[in-house]
Amino acid sequence: MKKLQILSLLRYRYVYLALFLVFLILSIEQHFFIVVLLLFMWFLRQSHKDLKWGIVCVSTLYLLMRLIIPLINTQIAGQVQIDILKVNNKDEYVSVIGRINHVKVKAIYGESNMLKPGNRYLCLSTIKPLSKQTIPGNFDYKKYLASINVYNSIQLHDCLKQRTNISLIHLRNLVKEYIEKKTPKSKKYLLTFILADQSQVDRTVKDDISMLGISHMFAVSGYHVGLLVFGLKKLLQMLKVKANSQDFIMFIILLLYVVLAGYSASVIRAVFLFIGLRLSRKYSLNFSALDILSILFMVNLFVRPFAYFNTGFLLSYFITFVLLLSQKMLFRRPFFESLVMISFIAFLATMPIVLLLYHRINLLTLVYNVILTLGLSFVILPLVYLTFLLPLFDSLLSFVISAYEYVLSVLAHVDIFVIKGTVNTPTILTFLYITIYVIYLKLEQRKYIYKELLIVVLLVFNGINANKLDIMKRVVFLDVHGDATLITDSFDRCNILIDTGDVDEYDLVINYLEGRHVSRIDYLIISHFHADHMGEMADILHEFDVRNVVTNRVGVNSNFVYSCGSLQLRFFLPKVQYLSENNNSLMTWIEINGKSLLFTGDAEREWEREWADIYKMEVDYLKVAHHGSVTSSTDVFLDGTKPFEAFIIVHRNNRNNHPDASVIERLESRKIKVFRTDELGSIEVIFIGHYQWKKYHKP
Repeated sequence: MKKLQILSLLRYRYVYLALFLVFLILSIEQHFFIVVLLLFMWFLRQSHKDLKWGIVCVSTLYLLMRLIIPLINTQIAGQVQIDILKVNNKDEYVSVIGRINHVKVKAIYGESNMLKPGNRYLCLSTIKPLSKQTIPGNFDYKKYLASINVYNSIQLHDCLKQRTNISLIHLRNLVKEYIEKKTPKSKKYLLTFILADQSQVDRTVKDDISMLGISHMFAVSGYHVGLLVFGLKKLLQMLKVKANSQDFIMFIILLLYVVLAGYSASVIRAVFLFIGLRLSRKYSLNFSALDILSILFMVNLFVRPFAYFNTGFLLSYFITFVLLLSQKMLFRRPFFESLVMISFIAFLATMPIVLLLYHRINLLTLVYNVILTLGLSFVILPLVYLTFLLPLFDSLLSFVISAYEYVLSVLAHVDIFVIKGTVNTPTILTFLYITIYVIYLKLEQRKYIYKELLIVVLLVFNGINANKLDIMKRVVFLDVHGDATLITDSFDRCNILIDTGDVDEYDLVINYLEGRHVSRIDYLIISHFHADHMGEMADILHEFDVRNVVTNRVGVNSNFVYSCGSLQLRFFLPKVQYLSENNNSLMTWIEINGKSLLFTGDAEREWEREWADIYKMEVDYLKVAHHGSVTSSTDVFLDGTKPFEAFIIVHRNNRNNHPDASVIERLESRKIKVFRTDELGSIEVIFIGHYQWKKYHKP
């Protein structure tokens, strides 16, 4: 225990080391926070000089692990033995997380329901490189995999089961099979609250939960672990187990539950926080809960250097940190008043993060947190645990779940208090949290906080409307399946979206627009009615204030020049109706900052020839037709338009093998610079005054 006593020398100050690590990571991800890191280091030098070696050790260890862990590799191509850890069955294939020679990998196998957790298989594999998210403002699966120390992806073939490993993973699988077999009607909630598995919760219910801002209530966390500890303690006391043995038994069961819950970040945090507090008390280390939370946070990041890319990890530690700091203001308050205060504290603390990640926040979350938490805590959760032990309550729980989800649906459609937008400016985020910290200090002193709340409102309003102060003009060719291009004028004077990409359950285009602070679309232009160009049209019309819709099915005056802010637009349709919908594509000419762009939809050689013969217009930039297909970009058209640069929106590994080599040759033979989204990801062309440059979001 003397070694543990050494750790107690930094008692009550581990939080400073954890905060230093937070600011170090923020500085790596966003260089603006280097200023914040330097200011914090100055504070530590003034107030806690003896922490300097702790800071050196923490930063050195973290940076080393950040560099080394992704480099740990093994032979993952050819014939491999893979131990299956986690399975996600799709309709036509199975996605798994497995381990090859102690290195975790993500793998795809072509046959669904063939691979089982806990088994070892002998397979042939080929490397399947992981790609970054190429459309900003969207979920990045590569970063998520990095958060669980997965840096390799493979495609499996011809798998043969070798053996069933004796492991704790089987325990989770057995419990899952028990739940699915014994409680078929209510299994989705048992899986959610016992195994931390939300895979069977309906998508519409998940959307309602997200809209209401109560996602944290459906994550297994400290409250659930607390119930488990309470139940275990009562059971052990009834069995008259000695006090010295009770902790040991509870520790073993709680560690088993970590495995059972799939190593959920919130469960790991809650279990080890409890164990840490019990050990601290037992061995008189006198660590505070904040000390133990800080140590857990740092150790987690040493083991998983990119864990902060996991939203569950981020919110779990952050909310717990805030609530621990707020203990004084909750002290000796009545139960209901404490519940309201906790809801307010958590809402205020997470509001900037929620706006940053989800581009919206529901002000009624303050109320919903209180009301819905009571229903979940005192009705649904007890029934979940009772049904797990006595499946005969399956029908009753199913009825209660249906009623609860109906209430969620009704409340989710009350959207008059939903603020849409995002706060992604580092300076505004910094000032927001400084103001929130002042609010907490005043609440602790029981002082009024009207001025500070007004400052928060003004900062959020300013952050959401940041585009109204943006001096840049942009043309963004989005890396979607199909076509989608966003053109924005400076100071939010005009927003134009040309095509929407294919149908997309992840709403990549919508998320990007919201991340760019776009709330109004002045012109939604649909070149033609093929799914890969208008698949998201209905969702765009639902989510945004669309002022004008222009399609190839509406007559246009090709000689009329439309103005939108400082931008100029012209629309062109063929004089005759072609049999091919591609050849009926609406072409759009836009002038931005003195440069002209021509967007051609999927126009083929007939419509290109007609356009070149009639209009004889030269342009600076050309959006190449039909993703670079051989049917388009004819010599006549290219000679007539004479572009300096050409942009091809084409997705990687597309089944049509676009763009065609002959099209690239025709462009390059005319010394036209070619920019392709399959190679460069989303492409931004940015204008400020007479200057312009490009920014790429590479895969």
